[in-house]
Amino acid sequence: MNQEPPQNQLNGAEASEPAVKQLTVSEATQMLGVDSFTVVSLIQRDKLLPSRSLTGEIVLTPGELAKLTQEGGQVLLKRKGQIVESVARGSTTRFTHGEREAYTPAFEAIQPELDELRQIQRQVRSFQQTIGKRRAGLSDASAIVTVEGIKWHAQALLLRLPKCAIFLCRHPTENEFAIVHLFPAESAYAIANGRDRILLRSANPHQLVCQYAAEARHTLRFMASNLVAKAQRVAWEQYLYLMMAPARLTVEEAAWLLGFSPHEIPILVAKGLLKPLGCPPANGPKYFATTTVAELRKNAQWLTRASDVIVEHWRFKNARKTDAGSRPMVAA
Repeated sequence: MNQEPPQNQLNGAEASEPAVKQLTVSEATQMLGVDSFTVVSLIQRDKLLPSRSLTGEIVLTPGELAKLTQEGGQVLLKRKGQIVESVARGSTTRFTHGEREAYTPAFEAIQPELDELRQIQRQVRSFQQTIGKRRAGLSDASAIVTVEGIKWHAQALLLRLPKCAIFLCRHPTENEFAIVHLFPAESAYAIANGRDRILLRSANPHQLVCQYAAEARHTLRFMASNLVAKAQRVAWEQYLYLMMAPARLTVEEAAWLLGFSPHEIPILVAKGLLKPLGCPPANGPKYFATTTVAELRKNAQWLTRASDVIVEHWRFKNARKTDAGSRPMVAA
């Protein structure tokens, strides 16, 4: 009689693994030495058992990655970066001002991976048409890809990924074609498992390419879903910060958020780069709107100008001290 696995072992999570030891897809790419598309493909081919964070983002345990990076029982990978902890779920479809403020950095966080996804999507759309036009006769004048001792002839490059490549290859003696995934030779995955991996085989190259295109599109949908979950996580973190932060910031708090020293804030105020709330007296305490400071800390142009103002202020002040010290003393 089949027994269901314990709840804490579902979705690839180990019972003995602490909840905080979960790695995102981006962190997994660094540890394996491959790209996001490859990591998601390994998940779909059951080479990696993932789980989901509370926001729905794909996460993996270090133990799962270690299974793909072992050679002779020795773990080759080393942990880089910080462990990502699970966060509370939260998202909305109709944005308030605070929510818009939260989602701006969220979209910025996924922009590189989103651009990568779109580029791969364009390649998937085009390689089917390319192979379809060439199906009458595929050239043998191509590179050699050695897999399990067999020297396959690479007929076409289907996908050029950031770190990997997918080829349509032809068997040297038999009427057989294969989709081959080529990994970077220096990657932890390739060192432990070999540089080449056959994904699909068939005697019909056109049918084979169509089958892989369907799998690639499914991988892209999987990646897109994970990017949405990642954006929601970042947005929720930002939203919580904006909701929990005080509406007003002191000089010290504003200085910390902007990356300046507290004694430099009056300089920025004097130069008109930072405006305190209300009309405080010259020697009285000053407060700054949290939303305004949050906007300025994301404005690279403002930060550059503010940094130049601080440098110029101290340069002028030091020059005055130098001039004063170099003046000859007049005898009484």
